[in-house]
Amino acid sequence: MRKRFIRSDGKPLGAFHPRFEQLEPRWALSAVGLSGMAALERIGAVHAANSDLAGESFESAYDFGELSESREVSDFVGRTDARDVFRFEITSETEITIAMDNLSQDVDLFLYSETRRLIDRSTNGGSQAESIGRTLAPGTYYAAVDPYWLFSSNYRLSLTVPPPKQTPGDGEAFADVPWFGGQNEWNLNAINAPEAWAQGFTGEGIIAAVVDTGVDLTHPELLSSLWVNSGEIPGNGRDDDGNGFTDDTHGWDFANGDNRPSDQNGHGTHVAGTIAAANNGRGTTGVAPGITIMPVQVLNADGSGSTTSVAAGIRYAVDNGADLINLSLGGGFSSEIRSALEYAARHDVMVIAASGNRGATTPDYPAAHSAELANVLSVEAHTANGTNATFSNGPGNSVQVAAPGVDIYSTLPGGRFGRMSGTSMATPHVTGLAALALSANPSLTATQLRQILVEGANRSISGSTASGGVNAAAAVAQAASSISRPSMLASNTTWHQTTESFWRPLLARSTFQDAGASTVALREDSGVPVCRTGRALRPTSCTPAARTVDAVFAQLEARAGVDHGFRMWAESGEWLHPRP
Repeated sequence: MRKRFIRSDGKPLGAFHPRFEQLEPRWALSAVGLSGMAALERIGAVHAANSDLAGESFESAYDFGELSESREVSDFVGRTDARDVFRFEITSETEITIAMDNLSQDVDLFLYSETRRLIDRSTNGGSQAESIGRTLAPGTYYAAVDPYWLFSSNYRLSLTVPPPKQTPGDGEAFADVPWFGGQNEWNLNAINAPEAWAQGFTGEGIIAAVVDTGVDLTHPELLSSLWVNSGEIPGNGRDDDGNGFTDDTHGWDFANGDNRPSDQNGHGTHVAGTIAAANNGRGTTGVAPGITIMPVQVLNADGSGSTTSVAAGIRYAVDNGADLINLSLGGGFSSEIRSALEYAARHDVMVIAASGNRGATTPDYPAAHSAELANVLSVEAHTANGTNATFSNGPGNSVQVAAPGVDIYSTLPGGRFGRMSGTSMATPHVTGLAALALSANPSLTATQLRQILVEGANRSISGSTASGGVNAAAAVAQAASSISRPSMLASNTTWHQTTESFWRPLLARSTFQDAGASTVALREDSGVPVCRTGRALRPTSCTPAARTVDAVFAQLEARAGVDHGFRMWAESGEWLHPRP
C-alpha cells in the first residue's frame, strides 16, 4: 500500500517525506559520534538492536566506503534515534539492491545522491519489507532509514551488488552463473559459456571461417554475425580488393565456383548457429554470439566435395583475415589439405576439426593432423549426460577434446531451427569457445590458444580417452589471466630487406623508447600495401602481387630492462624487417 505523507500539522506533504528531503541535523549527535565505532561486518553478521550504528544526517552517516561487495547490518531506529543514514561509494556502473526487512513497525527506505537529491524510495505500509533496485553510475550515495510518523523498529539493511568480476591474473575458473535458457541450451550450460559471457567475453572482434556446405545468408539469427568484405563493392562485377575473387562480399563458394556461399544442405548453417547465433531470446544462442562468421563453401548440396576445394577454402579463410577455421568435415589423408593447414599455421590461424563419426580409435583427417600440427585441434562428441557419444572417433595419438554433439539445437536454412548429432556439431562448440578466449586475450598465438583449450578441458566425460570436456569458465579465465599490456611501436628502427624465397620466421627487435624494453615494430611505409583485419595484418583490400607479413601483435609486456622477441613471417624481397 502506498502511504500518503502527512506533515506534523496534519497537512498533506505530497510526494516528499516529512523529515528527509533536506536531512537537516535537527537532533544533537552523540558526543562520541562514529569515530570510535567498529567497522560494520559483511553479510552474515548481525549487530545488537538499539546499538545506533548510523548517524542521523548526511554529515554523520556511517561510511561503508567503496561498495565492492554486498554488505548487511542490523540496527534500530525510532524514539530518540530519529533516523539512520549510511554512505557508500560506487566506482563503476553497478546494479544495486537496497533492502530492509525484519521490521516490527512502519519504517521507510530512501536513496539519495551525493548532492542530497532524492533518487528513489520504498514506502510500503505497516511492517512490510522495503526494497530499492537501481543501476547506479559511479559516485557517492546515501541510504536513509526513517520511521514513519512516531514508529520505531529493529531492522536489517542489506546492500547487494553483483559479485566482482575476476580480473586477469586470478588464474581461477570464472564463478558459476544461473542456468541459461531452457533444455535446448543444455550444451551451452555444459561447457559453461554463460560464465564467460558474464565476464564480458562474447567473441567480439574475432573472425571464424565456417568451411562447410555454406551458410544461410538470410537467417535472422545469423545476419548480425556475417562477415562483410569491406574491400569489395557488391555486385559491380569487379575484384575490387584484388584477392582473386570477384564480388566475394560474404565469402566464396569453392564447390560451385561462385560468390554465393549459400547453404543448400543445412549442415553449415547448423554449425554456424552453434558458433554465432544471436543472444536475443529467440530460437537458439551461439557459444560466441559476438563473433563474426566468414562463410566458405567447399561442400555441395549433398554434403560432399573435393580435397582441392577444402584446401582452397582454408587458404581463402587465412588470406582474408580469419582468426579461427571450423572444419566439421573429414575423410582420408590429403597432401593438399595438409599443405593448407601448414599455411594456416604459418599465419598463426587455429583450425578446429571434427574427429569423425565411425566409432574408430583414431580421428579422421584433417583432425588427425593435430598429432603433428600445433595449430590443429581434434574434437569428439559427448551427450547431455556427460558420456562419450558412441559414434565418436577416439583420439589415438592426436590432441583431442570433447564437446556436446548429440541432439544439438541450432539454426537451419530458411530461418528454421532443428537438431543434429555428430562430431560436426561438437566442433563448433570448441570454435566458439576459442573465440571467447581470443576475445579475452587477442595476443594468443594458435599454439597458446590450443594449449589453453586443452588445459581447460577439465570436465570428466565418461567413456572418453580425450583430454576432457571443454570448459569456458576455466579456459577463458586462463586466457584472460595471461594477458599483458599492449605493445608500443618504436620509430627508430633500422630495416633491411629479406632475400629468402620461402617463408621463414624472423626475430624482430626494436627499442621501446620510454621503458627501454624490446617489442615489435612493423614498418608500414615500405611501399607494400598493408591492411589490418581482425588481430593480424592481412592482404585484404590490397593488390594481388602484395606479399604479406602475418604479424599478430602480441600483448608484449613493456617492462623496463626486459628484452622481448617476437616472431613474424617475411617473404621473398617484398618486405623489410628490423635488424636483430
